[in-house]
This record gives sequence, C-alpha cells and structure tokens, in this order.
Amino acid sequence: MYSSVLTLCRTMVNPGAFQISCKDFLLAQKAAYAQAVAGRFMRDCIADIQCRYFKCYPIDYPHEQEPTSDMMLGVNDDAAEPEPPMPDPTIMTEDEYKLAEEAFEKRCLAVRYWKEVCGLYFVVDAADSFV
Repeated sequence: MYSSVLTLCRTMVNPGAFQISCKDFLLAQKAAYAQAVAGRFMRDCIADIQCRYFKCYPIDYPHEQEPTSDMMLGVNDDAAEPEPPMPDPTIMTEDEYKLAEEAFEKRCLAVRYWKEVCGLYFVVDAADSFV
C-alpha cells in the first residue's frame, strides 16, 4: 500500500506539498478508509477525511509550512466549520469587490483541487490493496 503513496507523490506536480504531518495525517486515515471500502461507504469516509484535513491544514495556510502544535491542538473535529463570507458589493468599492471576488474564486479552486488530490490518494491506495 505504501508504494501507492509514493507513486501518487511522484506523479504530482509538487510532491513536496505533503509535508511530514500532512502525510502522517493521510497515512493514519488508511485503516478507516479500508473499513469504508469493505462496507461500501467510501464517499462518506473521504468526505469526513477531507473535512478533518481542511481543519488541520486550512486552505489559506501555506502548503510548504507545517502547522504549529498550538494550531493542531485548537482543531475540533466535531465543530461545524463556518462558511467563508461571500464578497458583498454593497459594502465595498468596485475595485475591492473585484479583488475579493477573485480571492474567493481562487480559494474555491484550491479547495476543489485539494479535495481531488486527497480523494485520489485514497482511490489509488484502495486499488493497490485489492491487487
């Protein structure tokens, strides 16, 4: 199974994006995902893993930087994450709104990308475990 992680890291554009604690986090989820594969509830498991992943590694946090221990201790997996606010054109100038809208779209694209990477990690790993 570990070979699939290495294979995925080699095929990624920037294999250094998975720092030590991030990689450890994903590797620690393998047992839960294996149970999900056996029980045929992989999508729910991946969604749960992704939710916890984004709490530990916020999308706005630099990928090359490890979170501090204080940040990790402050993570509450059971608490709901607030939705990021949408840019409001009624309280912003046109230029501010345009910049805020671009930043919001960039954040949404980053979330979609990391969800695909995280989901792909587990799908590739599951495929290896059944071979």
